[in-house]
Amino acid sequence: MHPEWKSILKYFTTPTWSICTSVERYPHNQSCIIIECLKNVFCYESYLDCINNDKRRKTLTRFRLSSHSLSIGTGRYNGITRNERKCVLCTQNVRESEYHFLLCCPLYKELRNKYNITSSWPNWNVFTKTMSDYSTPSINNVAKFLHEAFILREV
Repeated sequence: MHPEWKSILKYFTTPTWSICTSVERYPHNQSCIIIECLKNVFCYESYLDCINNDKRRKTLTRFRLSSHSLSIGTGRYNGITRNERKCVLCTQNVRESEYHFLLCCPLYKELRNKYNITSSWPNWNVFTKTMSDYSTPSINNVAKFLHEAFILREV
């Protein structure tokens, strides 16, 4: 993108950035929670330059924006209450959220091991750290995991 366009875009969006992503303003919006957790300043994200594979980069971006096929997102369009948006791929009887998908669902355990996305005690801090580590190997592993997990999920 041309540098001039970046500054114009920033000028028009920065004042509203914190308003649009505010959990206080939209407390029931899962997208706000994920975005606020991962992005607290309007700026270019360096992970976009680290992932050379377009499909993986798009998958990671969509995941970060809650623009995916997990029930936490699709349920709101289908009129399903938040607590009923369960993961139907495992027996844990929990909400199918980004957190569950990335760190907890047993269906993806082998993929998590393959891409070194493991934690002996998954929690929100681990999720945030995993999604915010922009070192090239780490963010590429997350992108690979997400891409393959979404393919596996659709089978």
